Amino acid sequence: ICDIPKNRTFKECYSGYTEEEVASAVSRISSAAGVSEADVFLASPPQLFSSVSDLHLINDGQFFKTAARDVGNDPYYASLVEQYVCSKATVFIRSYTNTPDTERKRHTRSSWSELVEGIRRCDTGSQNITIDDAIHANAATASARSDKEKVVPLSSGAAAIGPLETGDYLPNIFISNDHAKLDLQSWATLEFFIICSGSGTTLVREDVPPDFAAVFVNLILINAKSCKKADAKTFYDRAIWEYLRDDEDQLRVYHVGHNLKISGVYRLTHINQLSKLTFSPLQQRQLPAPVITIPDAITQELAELLISELNAKPDSHSLRNDNYKRRSHLQTNPQLSELIDKKLVKSVFPEIEKAFYSRITHRETYKICLYDGENSGRFGKHRDTIDPYRHRRYAMTLALNDDYEGGGICFPEYSTSVVPIEKYSAVIFPGSLFHEVKPIESGKRYVVISFFFGDAEAATNDRYRRYKVNASRGIDHLSLRAITPSAMD
Repeated sequence: ICDIPKNRTFKECYSGYTEEEVASAVSRISSAAGVSEADVFLASPPQLFSSVSDLHLINDGQFFKTAARDVGNDPYYASLVEQYVCSKATVFIRSYTNTPDTERKRHTRSSWSELVEGIRRCDTGSQNITIDDAIHANAATASARSDKEKVVPLSSGAAAIGPLETGDYLPNIFISNDHAKLDLQSWATLEFFIICSGSGTTLVREDVPPDFAAVFVNLILINAKSCKKADAKTFYDRAIWEYLRDDEDQLRVYHVGHNLKISGVYRLTHINQLSKLTFSPLQQRQLPAPVITIPDAITQELAELLISELNAKPDSHSLRNDNYKRRSHLQTNPQLSELIDKKLVKSVFPEIEKAFYSRITHRETYKICLYDGENSGRFGKHRDTIDPYRHRRYAMTLALNDDYEGGGICFPEYSTSVVPIEKYSAVIFPGSLFHEVKPIESGKRYVVISFFFGDAEAATNDRYRRYKVNASRGIDHLSLRAITPSAMD
């Protein structure tokens, strides 16, 4: 069974994928599990049956059945059908988030599927699979069939360029072991230590001197092979271990600061020597983030129109209110989107082309956002380019007002300070940068956000082509001096 989370539509749950991709993934999972296509059901809370029925039409009912199509919209009877479907399920398919407002967190599931899956976890005949993984695995398989875009790695890792030193950046290491996962890019705003075991040894948490472990809680252990006492911060990956250890027998200790920049490298012959090391207190430099600020990116009249559009349709807002994100937003209709396009092709896109050497031809649908001081509106740190959103080359925050206190956007890999933005100004930044919106103390903060990219990114997926910017700067017949390569013209 595939479960749609409560109070969310199909598009909200799977906004990174088309319905055809999800249907195909469910079909492949079902086939691999030995489940007949006729026995695949989509169970959902009753209030979503109308939207789920749209999904039912993808392959003319071949893969999906919904209670709504059989029994109407009677919520009580439909709930009984859902209970029955869940009780008979042999494969549970869950979705990880494909929306930009969270990072790889499981969606809330309906109570029946959550309950039954929990009971079935100890049943060897029950499986737990993610739709994300199924879609990505299929895409990876298809990619492997073509040699056109294969990348040939350097022959011997770190040995080809020498060992990592103070001032170098750690790679965005990712390790997936049975007991835990390490996604190092998410540590980019923290101070932490990495210890790589010596040749022929395996480190566990108990080996670390207690006085060191008590002071440096953000401590990651990396071994070449697995150990029986692994915990949430003890991992094994031979290739990464060899890269960080640089083929030496000694223990290697990395002191890492903000932005995954190495603050110090230490070589030890025994783990007990950790207690004798002295580390300088890490001070985060307040550096300017690689962003551009564009004053007067929008007119006062258009800003006021966008604010009034948001305020006039409170029932149409997409709302999120939790400790990570407290914000509501409204997607612009085609008419408003066109008005914004016609302004930004003149006021924002030329500056992006000059400063970032990139030509913008596509943008995602604009969102008019409200961060309200009444609930301390905010948005926790995140990147906008986490899969499946790697097409997002740049992000925009466009300020519509300034009559509020607190809040604002900052880039914690570089500085803890909020970037000052005058109203009607735009901040443009690479979507790969960690950024967050600090809590609003009072008033209301109105902004427009979107994500920009070019023809190359749009060509990676047919569904991105619908984001084409149709407005033109109207300079085709002018005599101009080019500042970009001819390949971009």
